[in-house]
Amino acid sequence: MKTEKTLYEGERLVSGLNCSPETVYHEFINTKLLHCKDSGRMYYHMVQSFPKGEDVPPKIAHEMAVRLAEHFKDYEVLICTHTDRDHIHSHFIINSVAFDSGRKFHISTPEIEPIRQLNDRLCMEYGFEICQPKPKYDRTKSMSVAEYHAAVKGESWKIRLMNTIDECMKHAASKDEFIELMEFEGYGVKWTDTRKSITYTTPKGMKCRDDRLHETKYLKERMELELRIRQEIITGRTQTAEQTTANERAITTADTQSLSSDTAGLGRAVRDFAHDAGAGEIITTADQQHQNTAEQPTNENGVGENQQEPLTDTADLITGWEQERQIFFSAQAEIAENRMGGLALDTNQLASLGSDIIRLGRSVESLSQPVPVRDSTTRPAVKEHKKGVGQKQDDHSGYDFEMKM
Repeated sequence: MKTEKTLYEGERLVSGLNCSPETVYHEFINTKLLHCKDSGRMYYHMVQSFPKGEDVPPKIAHEMAVRLAEHFKDYEVLICTHTDRDHIHSHFIINSVAFDSGRKFHISTPEIEPIRQLNDRLCMEYGFEICQPKPKYDRTKSMSVAEYHAAVKGESWKIRLMNTIDECMKHAASKDEFIELMEFEGYGVKWTDTRKSITYTTPKGMKCRDDRLHETKYLKERMELELRIRQEIITGRTQTAEQTTANERAITTADTQSLSSDTAGLGRAVRDFAHDAGAGEIITTADQQHQNTAEQPTNENGVGENQQEPLTDTADLITGWEQERQIFFSAQAEIAENRMGGLALDTNQLASLGSDIIRLGRSVESLSQPVPVRDSTTRPAVKEHKKGVGQKQDDHSGYDFEMKM
């Protein structure tokens, strides 16, 4: 906030969001004391900087900075634009505690991306070029010659580890599920918040960190981002499914009330006939399941059309696991479709329902035919065998008996 840094044409380029620059320090402290969160990280410092030599009017730069600070609308932010260097830049001091809710501010690498996107939109709006981010240091280790030859021969334990990770990521929705799948394959996984890397242990006791697997997608931050995206997609679809279920119930009720008299009569005939046959509960349950599933909207993948799309803040992030993510959700959709197919009754089957009822009736009628009852007075006719010359009546000629030694 020094005057020699922020002064331009007699005006200090200093502003406050949800606070006053003159009393910003006391407002920060009072907010922390109000919510009993006056320890730990006290503030966050962010800088918006333009390239050296670019013609950026300081007041325009400060106006852009104030608009960028609106991203932190629940927090107190001090904005100061400096003009004492060859490049115009603005500083942001963000209170770590929200003034209203008292929520502690936390930010991770994936959450920085929306701020960068907002900054790019502001630059395009004001006619400035968008700065391309510098390529990040690739901390993965390249494959050695020995590993290459072992992989060609199919003897590389590291390649087998990578293939196992790929397969498990096709079925895992969370870190715990991934670890469980890897342990089922015989691999140990040490994945904690305090460690920078994930460490794997092969069934033969070989240990390997994620940065030794030759691809950036195996790094801890990439895998955590991928699993976070999956959880947000699942959460969004679950919330949408609850709304869809409520709508389906309303549609089912209205559709049931508008059934034609012929269909209603057929349904009553089926239930009455089934009750006489002792199968009333089965027929009624199947009919009810058909009514509950006949009006469900589905698309080509068997998932409701109202299902929520991937969230905007994570849909464009590249993790390297996009193919495995597609396989994961395709499998989930197939499972859901199979469950629905096992319960649903196709409307085309109603045409053959009458013939099925007739066959069922004939089967039941055949069961009601009188069956002759045999008692001690009823004896089956015994065919009398012709006796040979000299043969007696009780020499058991009616039995075939053969003895072999």
